[in-house]
Amino acid sequence: MSQSLKTKIAILTMSAVVMSPAALSIILAKVRELFPDVSLSGVQMTLTLSTLASLTAVLLSGKVIYYMTKKNMVLTALLMMSAGGVFALFFHESLSTLYIAAVIIGLGQGIVMTLSTALIADYFENGERSSLMGKQSAILSIGGTAIMLCAGWLSSLNWYYVYYVYLVTIPVLFIVYLLLPKGEKAKKADMASVKLFNPTLLYYCLLIFFFSVCQYTYNTNVALLMKHNDLGSQALTGVATACFSTASFVSGMLMGRIYKRLKTFTITAGLASVMCGTLLCSWAPSLPVVFLGGALVGMGVGSSIPTGILASASSVPPAGATIAIAIFTASSSFGLFCSPLIINNVSTLVGGSTEKDRYLIAAIFSAILICITFVKECYGKACKKKSQGECEPFVSAD
Repeated sequence: MSQSLKTKIAILTMSAVVMSPAALSIILAKVRELFPDVSLSGVQMTLTLSTLASLTAVLLSGKVIYYMTKKNMVLTALLMMSAGGVFALFFHESLSTLYIAAVIIGLGQGIVMTLSTALIADYFENGERSSLMGKQSAILSIGGTAIMLCAGWLSSLNWYYVYYVYLVTIPVLFIVYLLLPKGEKAKKADMASVKLFNPTLLYYCLLIFFFSVCQYTYNTNVALLMKHNDLGSQALTGVATACFSTASFVSGMLMGRIYKRLKTFTITAGLASVMCGTLLCSWAPSLPVVFLGGALVGMGVGSSIPTGILASASSVPPAGATIAIAIFTASSSFGLFCSPLIINNVSTLVGGSTEKDRYLIAAIFSAILICITFVKECYGKACKKKSQGECEPFVSAD
């Protein structure tokens, strides 16, 4: 087996557990029942705190790469994720311990999420890089699907058994240890002359922040929606979340074809899919409609996230690709954390009080983003036709 193939296997294997924090969405309705005096946002923090911790880890990763090899960072992160799951299994009686577990899991997940993508930029180039990025998105989604289905089944036995899914990081740790090259610590001198922040990178960071706010509404509300509308059990909530992950997998596998047809409008199309999915959930007369809504949201995520990552990495010199990806990923994580805070508060301001109202708000936000991105891409194309040097061209994800 060539070292290139070993590296690909290691990267794709670690990518399979990146979606695992979303498994906590399955138990939100049960946590709300166990802690009735806690606010809705407080209950949702058992999920969203992992995204805030992930954001912190993403930002720290850009500094830690100067002191540790990326391989050692990944191994440490995988160990943290399993430790967070074990902690919650033993100390699940208190909401504060669930918060701590979410933070530990999120810190590990943030490092794995950032470095799994950065390692692709380090070891592969051009078409091979784009191809592997699409496969990574697909594996991330199919791994998430398997984890969600397993989590749904475990939570049907006992709600806190959902934390057993984080033990899957242990075999992943051994695969990474055996197959991933040792690598070297990053050198600060490599970044000395790199100009990171530019209009293109800033655009993608802002876009992915609001994109994440919209799409994460599905995960943070689906368990509550199904419980309050008598649409299914916790096990079926796992299936609903798996529909999201499966569709994201399919979309990621088809990313090359999607981008070939849509080019720079790929993210706009992804937002349209998210809008349709959240609109369906705001209606949600039956379980199949919820499943379809999740699938549409997942389709939008599966094609849009890799496109944004590639474009962000392409917007800076090669030496700054890892940091650019980290900044993009941090913006996404922050959007995920802020999602319930923004959506819940806006829904309350306009008189909404149910999960369906929150899905409708997310759909409206998605529609606004569709208009913004469509105008941006049309303007970028017009500028390129007029004169290559008169305005900054859109950076494509080639």
